[in-house]
Amino acid sequence: MSKLSTYYHIPDFENNLLFDNLKKKEQHKIVAMTLRDPFDRIVSAFVFHHPKNYILHAFEQFKMTSNYIKRLKELGSEQAVFQFREQKVKQQQKFQNLDTIYECFPTLEAFSTLLDASSNDSGKEIDLTKTPGNHSNFKRASVTLDSSKNVSDCKMAAKLAIGQYPWMGIELDHFRWGLQSLVKSSSIDQYPLLVMRKEHLKDDWVSVNKFFEPKKSVLQPPRQVRNFNKLMLPVTKELSPGGQKTICQALEEEYKVYFQLLDRALNIHDEEKIESMRYSQKRCPSLNLPK
Repeated sequence: MSKLSTYYHIPDFENNLLFDNLKKKEQHKIVAMTLRDPFDRIVSAFVFHHPKNYILHAFEQFKMTSNYIKRLKELGSEQAVFQFREQKVKQQQKFQNLDTIYECFPTLEAFSTLLDASSNDSGKEIDLTKTPGNHSNFKRASVTLDSSKNVSDCKMAAKLAIGQYPWMGIELDHFRWGLQSLVKSSSIDQYPLLVMRKEHLKDDWVSVNKFFEPKKSVLQPPRQVRNFNKLMLPVTKELSPGGQKTICQALEEEYKVYFQLLDRALNIHDEEKIESMRYSQKRCPSLNLPK
């Protein structure tokens, strides 16, 4: 049985539950968090939020409900049910907001192009140093990026997304809540830290639980019920070497926070930290990352 008592996810970041509880020193004694290589995380977030993929993800989730069986009997085929649900999803405000902003970067390659600092179009200067949560100076993307959007608007959108600024609220929550946002918004740095690396979840799950009870055996969590990794998504992670380099450069500050947290992790040995650093170096060889 895990010794971890409370689980927080993005809804608990949005409503400040995590941050409020961390201010209460008696609430928690230690923090355990998952870490993922920043490049892998941002690429995954891009693909996850893409409206064309969003439709498919929503349908796969719908298939896990009893309503799917009901609709299948009514409509006669899975394709008919998909088309019915597709229209429902497209009516959602969240989907419409995503559809608006992804017109700026319909592919990952287009997203990387807008992040290119060497581009001739300088776009609008944006201050990304503001603390996440204070977005009074920015309109929602669905308002700012209307039918008259231009390159400068889209460059701004890309920079705000990767800079974790809360300009789109929950629509781009996986962009927004990166490591920089979490650290700036909370007092995580005041707590002892345990880490579970996405690339080594099983091993790190054991080491986190062994940290509390070294002599006890550790049960692995149940098999993952929801796994979309094998879906044939309309929009993929395809990216040129140049595009990868551009995204890596845009993530330089995020990598600094990533390695700071990794270095603080009490359950990760030096050899394991080096292994993770080498993994990131392969992802982003152009960055001056720790070796």
